[in-house]
Order: sequence, then structure tokens, then C-alpha cells
Amino acid sequence: MIYRLLYKLLHDSDDIRNRVGSRIFAENAPAPRLDAYKRPIPEEYIVLRNFSGSADYHLEAETDCANPTVQIDCHATPATAAESLYQLVRNRLSGFSGVVDVLGEGGTEEEMTVHECRIIRPGMTVESPRDASDQWSYNHSADFEIYHSQSVPTLT
Repeated sequence: MIYRLLYKLLHDSDDIRNRVGSRIFAENAPAPRLDAYKRPIPEEYIVLRNFSGSADYHLEAETDCANPTVQIDCHATPATAAESLYQLVRNRLSGFSGVVDVLGEGGTEEEMTVHECRIIRPGMTVESPRDASDQWSYNHSADFEIYHSQSVPTLT
């Protein structure tokens, strides 16, 4: 559910949507599109990776709050484009709190409350050209800790 929440938050930003369109991916980006010479076409995109987090529990059961840590990678060429895309993501998410309507498991709208969203690690990486390309790839990433509501199954 965290991917749907983040996709909604990022895609609802006009500035981010104008840069990446719907190229916001969970876990891995698809292979790059190739030009007529079979060279990768540089595109801006965002990859979301949920690498930790758990539900909150008290003595009796699971509570309705979760706090995953999600790595958000902003890919672009040149490096200044990766940095500016990251700044758009940072401005959208850092300090965000509020109610977000997300498409739920059953295809129905579901309200999720984001209690807090904060950056816990920013960084930048550079990938050398591959597949006979001369294009360097730049990735500005950050880890965000997100406290949000979640639905909890109940026993009947």
C-alpha cells in the first residue's frame, strides 16, 4: 500500500508529473527505450523501494499505524536534472502530513492518513555508461520514513 500512497502523492504534483509523467516505479524500472542505433534514450524517472518498516503492535494486536522506510531514487541526465527532480520530490514529501485517497486492494478508494514524512538520508550516485552507450546516469536518492495509517484485519 505504501507504493500506491507515494505514487499518488508524487503523481498529484504538477511539477513532478510534468517531469516524469507516469514513470514512477516500484522496486525496479523497466529496461530503457532504445533509439534507432540501439542506444538508451535518456529519460527521467523515479524508483520507490520499501526496504524496512513494520506494523505497530501493542499488547493485544496490530494497531492501525505503520512506519516504513522507503528509498526514493530520482534518475535523470545530466546531474543537475537529477538534483532538481530530487528537490521536487523533497519539497513534496518532506514534512508532509494529511489525508490521501488511495486506490485500495479491492479497487475502491481508501483514505490513508500520513502522520509524518521525513528524510533520514539523502545522497547522490553516478553510474557509468553501459550497453555501448556514452550516456552517464545520475541518481539522486533519499530515504524517507513515513508514518501512516493502515487498515487492520479484524476477526469476526
